[in-house]
Amino acid sequence: MIVNHQANVKKVNKKVVILSSSNDSWVLLLERNNYDVVRCKDIRELDTILEDETNCICIADLTNCVFSLACITTKAMNNQHVRWVTILNKEQLDVDVVRSFIGKFCSDYFLSPIVDGQFMPFIKHQMGMTKITNNKNPKDLLIKLLLSGESKKVKRLKDLVRRVSSSDVNIFITGENGTKKQSLARYLWHSSGRKYGRFFTIDCDLLLTSSTQRDIFYHYFSNSAKNTENFKNETVYLKNLQSLPQDFQLKLLEFFNLDLKSRLRLETQNDIKIISSSSIQPDTLLNEYQFNKELFYKLNIFHLDVPSLRERSEDIRKFAQYFLDIHLNKINTMAVKFSEDIDKLLLSYPWPNNLIELENQVKQAVISSEGPVITSDAFLLPSTKCAKRSLKSIKDEAEKDILLSALHLHHGQVMSAAKDLGISRATMYRLLSKHQILPDGDRIRA
Repeated sequence: MIVNHQANVKKVNKKVVILSSSNDSWVLLLERNNYDVVRCKDIRELDTILEDETNCICIADLTNCVFSLACITTKAMNNQHVRWVTILNKEQLDVDVVRSFIGKFCSDYFLSPIVDGQFMPFIKHQMGMTKITNNKNPKDLLIKLLLSGESKKVKRLKDLVRRVSSSDVNIFITGENGTKKQSLARYLWHSSGRKYGRFFTIDCDLLLTSSTQRDIFYHYFSNSAKNTENFKNETVYLKNLQSLPQDFQLKLLEFFNLDLKSRLRLETQNDIKIISSSSIQPDTLLNEYQFNKELFYKLNIFHLDVPSLRERSEDIRKFAQYFLDIHLNKINTMAVKFSEDIDKLLLSYPWPNNLIELENQVKQAVISSEGPVITSDAFLLPSTKCAKRSLKSIKDEAEKDILLSALHLHHGQVMSAAKDLGISRATMYRLLSKHQILPDGDRIRA
């Protein structure tokens, strides 16, 4: 259940993220003391929750947690800009991997059973230490790199971001996979007057599988939420908008229309700004994905397009150096720098998955390097021929396989297959023609 979403400056600076399946009294105690408590139900969402947080505590309750310690350790390694503490039993202190986790990643630990009179001073001290240490989030530098560069597209993006950051309109961000659209969305929130309100991410890819994501969506956009709570100064980020299911699209559109009616009647309306993003360009989103046009125009008041690495090749070395600096601090390695010929390698590869792929390649190069200088041999890049093929044909091959699977499932019935795929009759026939799958009336010939 999502609670305490009212904009409150005090809560913004007192965020506590909990990894625990417990409903013990200490959780309620944190909420009663005005801490902004966020319970992580799905470990895959933790990076999103902690992104761009600095004055934040993450509590790993090892006495009552559904996540493995190995999984928690990986997340702690990736999020060292927040302050980690753990709750554990006295017996767990004798376990080597637990002691190793505490020693490497935690600022302190608290023994169970928890005594209320001791726990809150402990948390208050830890929160105070976040303001003193205040580990600078490395993503601050990433966004500066994202908006710096000499290409026309980057300069235009920087200018548009400057213009829209102080406005209060809904923003739609496009860009290929791996171009850090989410980092840009958070930067827009943090650069606006809404930075003292809440920022919540909803991954549309997970709405049908994650109860946490559905809870957040319905909390903001259901009629029941609208009738019982007015949101102030809130920002919601809809990630992977192309995957927003049609019934959720209608629910969101209904929310917009009801809010308009409340404004016309001069009633108190909800104050929610929506930033959305997609790897799909607007025309394709509307025509091929059959996205609701009325809803799209309400979300796309201002459009930002993030260029791919191929469109800003002169910046690749700066991004590679940024990722190198990050992972040198995380990984025990002899490597300290790139070789002088690394630029040729970086520029010869098309980077189809952009910054995500570049970071993964730099990370594995740091791990595999046997000396202080990282050479081209440490990178495991696919051949240029394979990379070009992936850009041109893999999507088409996957698309054709999906079409054939749907048609086989529905015994060649075109309309049934189209309905199952969530596309229109016209789109279905266009795709069949594109892949030379020939229909016989409303059936596919065997």
